[in-house]
Amino acid sequence: MNSPGIVERLSKLLRLKADPGVFFTSALLIAIFVLFGVVYTKTATQVFGTAQSAISDSMGWFYHLTVTLCLLFCLVLCCTKYGNVKLGKPDDHPEFGYLTWFSMLFSAGMGIGILFWSVAEPITHFENPPVPSSTVNQKAHLAMDITLLHWGLHGWAIFAVAGLGMAYAAYRRGQLLTFRAVLYPVFGEHTNGLLGSIVDVFAILGTMFGVATSLGFGAQQINAGLNHLVGIQSSLSTQLMLIAFITAIATVSVVSGLDRGIKFLSKLAIWLALPLWLFVLIAGPTGVGLESIVSYGGNYLQEVVEHSLVSSFGGSTTWQSDWTLFYWGWWIAWSPFVGLFVARISKGRTIREFLLGALMLPTLVTCVWFCVFGGMGLDRIEHGDSELATAVADNFAIAIFVFFSDFPLPTLLSIVSLLVIIVFFVTSSDSASLVIDYIASGGDRNPPKRQRVFWATLEGVVAAVLLLGGGMAPMRAFQIMTGLPLAVILLLICYSVARSLVREEPVVTQT
Repeated sequence: MNSPGIVERLSKLLRLKADPGVFFTSALLIAIFVLFGVVYTKTATQVFGTAQSAISDSMGWFYHLTVTLCLLFCLVLCCTKYGNVKLGKPDDHPEFGYLTWFSMLFSAGMGIGILFWSVAEPITHFENPPVPSSTVNQKAHLAMDITLLHWGLHGWAIFAVAGLGMAYAAYRRGQLLTFRAVLYPVFGEHTNGLLGSIVDVFAILGTMFGVATSLGFGAQQINAGLNHLVGIQSSLSTQLMLIAFITAIATVSVVSGLDRGIKFLSKLAIWLALPLWLFVLIAGPTGVGLESIVSYGGNYLQEVVEHSLVSSFGGSTTWQSDWTLFYWGWWIAWSPFVGLFVARISKGRTIREFLLGALMLPTLVTCVWFCVFGGMGLDRIEHGDSELATAVADNFAIAIFVFFSDFPLPTLLSIVSLLVIIVFFVTSSDSASLVIDYIASGGDRNPPKRQRVFWATLEGVVAAVLLLGGGMAPMRAFQIMTGLPLAVILLLICYSVARSLVREEPVVTQT
């Protein structure tokens, strides 16, 4: 965007190291949306609800098509000779080891959602299926099929495409690490002007509201856990204080940088989550957990192609909008953030290595987690556990803690799960702040720390204000709206990367 003189002077006055047009336009649009949602809550709900319905009715097929094409692109690319292309120069080596690399990309991705939804979502679809099922077993498989579609290959393929596009542009073509850079092979120098600025603004908006949604869910679940453990009342004021507390921790982490705070917290999240999963598998009905992995996981792989298509599970347009399309919008909204973050930590890896790490491994971990937690939860519901079913119906956030009540050491499990949620909460926020700052600063990898503090604080403010104004529903609608242009950009990234690989024929390195 051609920034007017006043914007440039304001940028200098504030000593910003940023693209003034992108920085101020993004901040202004975020402020306008938040104020609209808070001051005119009822009107905002109606406006965004209408927009959500219109997009769902007329463009739902496009979301399904986009995520499916992203997955096909990743699988095809991984199986061709181009999988050997190194994201960097021939002598470049990965900056992080495999464990650290995977910990950071998983924690920055949807790590915060696996505890919130792993029990609640399968049971919700079991109790309220989109289409009737003739047997209990069919209902259970349908519930897990839906859940694994929402959390499996398709979602991580969205992140992988975005990350691959930015990593290729930065490390093979020597461009800045920005979202606009991925479109250079398509639009040329236009990406350095107004078009590129618009793309970066959409990337910042998608990241901001995608993370704000997660922060809202996280605050609700932490509050529910504290209420379950020590009786702290579940209330809006408590959730606002939790957001402020977690935002403060995230700010400290993002200021400390990628190699210290974010790296440490990402590894901590994995080292807390893995023993929790193992304990649940071993201390619970182990046979049910293992059978769930084989049965539900195998059924997901068998049905994934069919369920990739439009209206894959039937059901009403409202159901599609509230669940599948919301998830696609959520994943797509996160794609600039997670994609750029994963690109930032993946220099020196081959395309095949990148795709296996960013697509296959997270999908495997997520599916195994959901199969064990969700499978055990469904087994309890099938055997008449009305308490768990009621908890899920009343409040998604409390489901995981009620689930733990049937295990040995339920209090300890709840405490560990709270710590995992908090750490995932922090890593999502600090990683997003770092990425937004990269984009707003035009790809500068060392922008001033005060800018990171600004974006980290703004994330907390957005989540808090939207909760305060009852704006979670408009925000969900806004994600589907924001996801629409970003979905177009994702398809352009696929075309851009394919075109570059075929035309440039870069030197490949054997793995």
